[in-house]
Amino acid sequence: MSIPRLRRLLALVLPGLGLLMAVGCAGAAPLRDYRHTSWGASEGLPAQISALAQTPDGWLWLGTADDLYRFDGVAFEHVAMPTRGMLARRQINTMHVADNGELWIAHVFGGVSVLRAGGRFDDIADSTQLPVGTVNAMASDSDGSLWAASNVGVFHLVDGAWQRVVDGAPWPVERVRSLLRDQDGTLWATFAGQTWRLDRQNNRFAAVAPPGVSGALLQSPDGRVWATRAGALVQVSSGAVRARAPRANQSEARWGGQFDRHGNLWQLHCPTGACVLPAASAQAAVIETIGRGQHLAAPPDISSANTEQVLEDREGNVWIATDRGLDRYQANRLLHSGLPDNGGPVSLAADADGAVWAAFAGSGALFRLTAGGAPVLQPGRYARVVGTATDGALLLAGKRSIERRLHGAVTQIALPPGRDGQAADLHVLGLLDDGKVLWMAAYETGLMGYVDGQWRPRSAFNLPAKIVISAAGARAQLWLADGDGGLSLYDDGKLTRYDALVAGIASAVFAGPQVMVAGEHGLAVLQQGALRLLRTDRPDVLRNISGMAITPDGDRWFNGAAGLVHVRAADWARALAQGREVLRYTLLDARDGYPGQASTASRLPSLVQAPGGQLWIGATEGVVQLDTRGMQRNPVAPVVQIAQVSSGAATWPLLAGAPVQLPPAAQDFNIAFTAPALRRPEALRFAWWLEGVDRGWVDGGTRRSVSYTHVAPGSYRFHLRATNEDGVASAAEISQAIVIAPTLVQSAWFKALCALLLLLAGVGLYRYRIALLTARLSAQLQVRASERERIARTLHDTYLQSVNALMLRVRTMAQSLPGDSATRARLETVLVDASNALVEGRDQVEQLRAGGASAETLERLLARSAGPLRQCYPDVAYAMEVRGTARTLAPAVLMEAGQVAAEALRNAFIHAGATHIAVRIDYADTFTVAVVDDGKGLDDEVRRLGYRSGHWGLLGMRERAKTIGATLAVTSAAGAGTSVTLSIAAARAYEGGRSRWRSRSR
Repeated sequence: MSIPRLRRLLALVLPGLGLLMAVGCAGAAPLRDYRHTSWGASEGLPAQISALAQTPDGWLWLGTADDLYRFDGVAFEHVAMPTRGMLARRQINTMHVADNGELWIAHVFGGVSVLRAGGRFDDIADSTQLPVGTVNAMASDSDGSLWAASNVGVFHLVDGAWQRVVDGAPWPVERVRSLLRDQDGTLWATFAGQTWRLDRQNNRFAAVAPPGVSGALLQSPDGRVWATRAGALVQVSSGAVRARAPRANQSEARWGGQFDRHGNLWQLHCPTGACVLPAASAQAAVIETIGRGQHLAAPPDISSANTEQVLEDREGNVWIATDRGLDRYQANRLLHSGLPDNGGPVSLAADADGAVWAAFAGSGALFRLTAGGAPVLQPGRYARVVGTATDGALLLAGKRSIERRLHGAVTQIALPPGRDGQAADLHVLGLLDDGKVLWMAAYETGLMGYVDGQWRPRSAFNLPAKIVISAAGARAQLWLADGDGGLSLYDDGKLTRYDALVAGIASAVFAGPQVMVAGEHGLAVLQQGALRLLRTDRPDVLRNISGMAITPDGDRWFNGAAGLVHVRAADWARALAQGREVLRYTLLDARDGYPGQASTASRLPSLVQAPGGQLWIGATEGVVQLDTRGMQRNPVAPVVQIAQVSSGAATWPLLAGAPVQLPPAAQDFNIAFTAPALRRPEALRFAWWLEGVDRGWVDGGTRRSVSYTHVAPGSYRFHLRATNEDGVASAAEISQAIVIAPTLVQSAWFKALCALLLLLAGVGLYRYRIALLTARLSAQLQVRASERERIARTLHDTYLQSVNALMLRVRTMAQSLPGDSATRARLETVLVDASNALVEGRDQVEQLRAGGASAETLERLLARSAGPLRQCYPDVAYAMEVRGTARTLAPAVLMEAGQVAAEALRNAFIHAGATHIAVRIDYADTFTVAVVDDGKGLDDEVRRLGYRSGHWGLLGMRERAKTIGATLAVTSAAGAGTSVTLSIAAARAYEGGRSRWRSRSR
């Protein structure tokens, strides 16, 4: 019987043999642990790619038959080279990046150009005496010079001049196919069916054994140099092995193939497409490549079988250029387990010895999983479900028994009979051990518990209804989520219920350091008797988690609908301690090799940890593995670059060190930027800061441009930085000066002119206002003068005439009395007082008519007021003291201050009962007049109210003081006399005092 027929027969007889065949063929699946992305014309890819190279700033350069292009991982950009007389320079043949980062470009029809720092192109012209021809390969030397191989020989470019390597019969150098400079500085070449090494001392090439090895030159990571020979690679270097130069693979693409950084061989033309040979197969001195690797022969594995160039970039991506597209291959962080993808629901469990097991519910096939190796099928073993007991024992649920394995010891637990009481094959759905009860659920029996050697039905336990998910806690404890949105703690028969609606329909319950419920709304943590939903920047990242592991470093790994979520221990603690803290995380999804989403259909844990942090993750499209200790991270810091500044339809080029000069009215502008990142460009995060506009750094997320509006003219500086998908920040931020020119109305001289015009207008308005106020004041003064004249006439024609007539009558009466009569003497005294009053009245009339001018002084005014009072109270001692040089008081001040002091004198003489009364006048910068007595003082009510009820003297004094802007102070104590002091600033007190006071203050 033939082998194929035997296999088909066994597949019908043995349930697990089909899986064995699938596992045996799994290794042939093309690049299963790589993510393939292809670009074509619809994605903007230029046609006819002939060369690839990567400069140290991260740009991937594409040489084509139609000019030069570059790629930052997002978009292809045309970099037009100036012709300057070289009409055919846009057709590129090959490219090479020198150690200093300069890009050397060889053209199809001859000539070499170099792209230098700052974007300047220089041409290296052929010499008429020494034509170089079409350059097919280039290599840069340690001194910065360039080696070039063409169809007519090998040339050395030194100080801008070409020198030809000596040739001859033993070493014909025409039709050189490949050049390579190794880490030791040795220059290798292939031509004439042989590999050659340059003898620098003699400037000649020497053949290298074995003979007949030619074609493409390659270099492995350990520094060995290889050449192709009829479907094989032969090592051509000898001596000590030393690692190749760090940028060996990025400096140029090779048409034969490349060894990537892990030692995997990517070979082109094998015989078509490309082949990938694992590093483990590339250790011998001769590598047979044809048929030994994974063959990429046609779409969708590769864009075309006609491959041109292969290059590995600085982030570990492998690029293959074909005649129809550009293909990128990225090593997944999550590696396929090797288990078949079509085996149905799978359960995972780890045993006490650290082994991880997988069981397929559909076929009952059982596998032992090994990190980095193929899964091992356990022949003759049937297990629908695997689980782990509390003591670490492996539980294998078969058809009629549960096998328990612990450190080599095996015991069997018979499964209960079916619902009819008869022995039957059971379809076990799940196993859970809480340390006291072994729980089992099957289609035929429902939920049952094995305790004390017997199976008991669900009804024998105090369990809640509608159990959806369960997890074991401490001994004899279960955490149970039900379909009504509740979480129950089953503690050896006792139930405690919590509200878990915040998580939605539960997908998992975890009873570790924290009790958690995962569901359709996210992940909730039990804190202080209530479940709190964790906050993330993406609402879906913690949805429908069905597996969790805590690695030895304290980090948490969650398997959910979005993929595998990694939370560092410090970030987890911070989120739990601060209720509003957003949980920081890293997500591994389809771009990292995650197949589908977390499996939830079986309601079994979908994440298992082996010793040392090795994770096995069950998903809807397969099982993958992750070594958390050796997880590949992208260490390459992004190099940020500002692409252009634009306003409207206009753009401005960026010149090194020079500011961008925006024209007037360009106050709305856009800044575009990028950072070449070829692994995960969509995950780059940018931050920027425009000095003078932004308050500080702005987190722009994945945006690659920012717009500013209504920015005032002036000088600004734009700062930019970025971080890659693993949080590695750009080594240095960059900045760009931006100057916005003002418009006519925004210019300084225009503003100065406007300010001058406003000032002149203000002066004009001020003068107009002064004139208007002067006119109004003049009118008011005229009205006042007229009123004063009317009052003066009235006083003279009525009051003074009446007083004069009264005096005449009194004088007549006095003269009728005897000359020695006491009554006549008293009447004559009254006549003197009346005469003084008449004189005072005439003085007032004179002041009214003269507009306030008067020769009256405060001293005379108070002397006249005190005279009659002293005659009436001869026993009271009276004195007046004048300090300073007497000055003319303003009329209003003289009148109001005199009336205040006169009122104080009357109160002192009449009401105080004083024995001494003094008046003090001080002509200082603050004019004061005070009346002081030693009388009985004011009573308590007057001091409290400030006046005597029914009397208005004190109130009148305060009103007069307020009228002239003076301060009135009344101090008194019972039995200690009274002091009334009026104070007023010199600028207000004295006639013309404001101007004189100002001059003194200056």
